[in-house]
Amino acid sequence: MMQVALARLKTIWPDASIQVLTDDPNQLADNCPQIHPMAAGGRHAWAQSGLLRPEVYDGLPDELKVVFRILRRTLKRSNPAVAKRLAISKLRSLSDTDTLDHYLETVRHADLVIVTGMGGITDAFPEYAFGLLETLDLAMESGAMTAIVGQGLGPLERRDLIAIAKRVLPKIDFISLREGLYGLPLLQRLGVARDRVAVTGDDAIELAYQRHPPVIGNHLGVNVRRASYSALDPPDIERLRVPIVSIIELLKCAAISVPVSQRAEESDSKSFSDLLGSQVDVSQCGQNITTPIQLIDQIGRCRLVIVGSYHAAVFALAQGVSAIGLAGNAYYIQKFEGLAYQFGSGCEVIRFHENGFQEELRSAATRMWNMADDVRPQLLSRAAQQVMASKAAYEALSQKANSRFAMASDEA
Repeated sequence: MMQVALARLKTIWPDASIQVLTDDPNQLADNCPQIHPMAAGGRHAWAQSGLLRPEVYDGLPDELKVVFRILRRTLKRSNPAVAKRLAISKLRSLSDTDTLDHYLETVRHADLVIVTGMGGITDAFPEYAFGLLETLDLAMESGAMTAIVGQGLGPLERRDLIAIAKRVLPKIDFISLREGLYGLPLLQRLGVARDRVAVTGDDAIELAYQRHPPVIGNHLGVNVRRASYSALDPPDIERLRVPIVSIIELLKCAAISVPVSQRAEESDSKSFSDLLGSQVDVSQCGQNITTPIQLIDQIGRCRLVIVGSYHAAVFALAQGVSAIGLAGNAYYIQKFEGLAYQFGSGCEVIRFHENGFQEELRSAATRMWNMADDVRPQLLSRAAQQVMASKAAYEALSQKANSRFAMASDEA
């Protein structure tokens, strides 16, 4: 998503200096050359600074959390020097104050602050969402134009997060969503004007659609996401193994791993090995897949994917490959149902904590495998439409931004 966004921004403004907040500057440089990395430690410190330790804050009633957030925001606006001292206390050493200064100065002097595609404004990642919204708030306070693109929003039920979202999101200059089923109603509840919002699909669709093979593959792609935010526990691996093994035997197909995350704490390759290690050759676990293009090409070998990761399904559908999303909580239900809403038939959601899910999964996999050739043209058509909508959204953003920049130049 970031690669697509940065390429488009560079095309729109070839002479612009683009800085990207990152916790891994080396990986950013490898995947997005000619972009300036900015250490995210400054943002983390600014977002987390406050009068209460996190563990104390977490123990507050919801009503007091909202009050505290308002007080902290007021402090940052009325006495930024004190807020900065609190932020410095969050840094590991005084030498890190340069990181905080760089973050504050960069955001305050930016012409445009843009959030590229993600599903980060959600109860599943509250601290990340608070930091993101506070960055946008700081940018708007300093007069920068703001935009968020390719967004998946929600679920959003936390009162403290809703409170800051209601203050910040209605003032964002431009918003594009990766799905309209959940995102649009949520923005409406938060008070965002409809004319500021476009539904485009996921920005990363373009990468996969461009590489879709001329004919459909013949493998079954499998991915399970074992992480705190996916609600998939070790016993669920055992419960998933039985239907997936039976699907492989019934369809007489080879299963291959389609890993999106290779982080040690949530390695999709490790989860695939735990799920099907005795059924497949170890070389099929996907440990060597480390870039989006490698993953896209791996998924291009498939006729159907059964996945617990959202972007494994995105890369499949964008290549005309049918997808079954495995969802264990509201966060993933919304991600996959929103994706199904964008692509139509060819994408289904299985809730693996419900009774009878194993037979439902077997039935869906058999039906979708047999219909894959017929569904593929529609999936590719939907992908092409979303690529066009996404590009049109960036064009609309550029026109809006250029008009605003020209006005500011005239006033100066």
